[in-house]
Amino acid sequence: MNIKFLDSVLKYFTVIICCAVIGLFVQEIYSKNNPNISGNIVFLIVSGSAFIGYAIIVVLLNEIIPKLNIGKFSKNKKTFDEQRENEEKSMDLQILEVDAKVSPNDSQILDENFPILKNEKLKLEDDKSTVEVDNQIVKAELSNDFSDLDKIRIRAKATEEKLIQEKLELIIQYTKEKLAPYASDEDLFKLCDYLIVFLRDGKIENVNPIKITVLSTTDLMHFGWNVWNHYKGNNQRIHVAEFLKTVFYENFREIEETKTVEKLLTSRSKEGLIIIEKNLLQ
Repeated sequence: MNIKFLDSVLKYFTVIICCAVIGLFVQEIYSKNNPNISGNIVFLIVSGSAFIGYAIIVVLLNEIIPKLNIGKFSKNKKTFDEQRENEEKSMDLQILEVDAKVSPNDSQILDENFPILKNEKLKLEDDKSTVEVDNQIVKAELSNDFSDLDKIRIRAKATEEKLIQEKLELIIQYTKEKLAPYASDEDLFKLCDYLIVFLRDGKIENVNPIKITVLSTTDLMHFGWNVWNHYKGNNQRIHVAEFLKTVFYENFREIEETKTVEKLLTSRSKEGLIIIEKNLLQ
């Protein structure tokens, strides 16, 4: 039997029972006070009147009141939602138009004055990568095209990628805390980009040297060793030295040999503004 039909039967059956009880109650009172009046007639009149009254109330609640009040409220709410949606779309269009009109010089000014925007963009890209990995896991778990071993490999790869992201996030935060007082926002964001590419892919390319003030070469070598040691990727100490000499060219200009920088990475580990930290999580 249809559940909706059954609910309707039970609802109206309950109403009829209630009307009958009211009719019996009134019939009993009239029978005592007016013996000449037929009790059955009183019962039918009262029960029928109660049912009709119930029907009128239902009609008022379901038809008249919604049209007068609730409908108006819903319409206003719908209009408000549409206005808000239109405003959001308008803002998005304005952002796109501004982005399209920004010249290289204007873009540099925006990055310098609103570094948080660029930082959020990088964060969104990282979040997108994480979502893609999660989607691959879900797809593998639900699909029959993957063997159990394939699923294990996908989960292991996802776990590895998550650990890499966590390491990089900590390194970027460490970089900002240590170097923000001695570099411009633009140079700091460029350094973060260079670090991610270097640590993940082992590449040092398309680099515009960064200017760092106050800090000594010892400080920068300690910094390079700290981030390299925390990430523990495929790069070697010599690669760290190459990265430092390339990115901080002005600071290391007087040290000609890359191997010299490599040997001095952990020299005077407790000296300077940046010291050697074997574990950045401490």
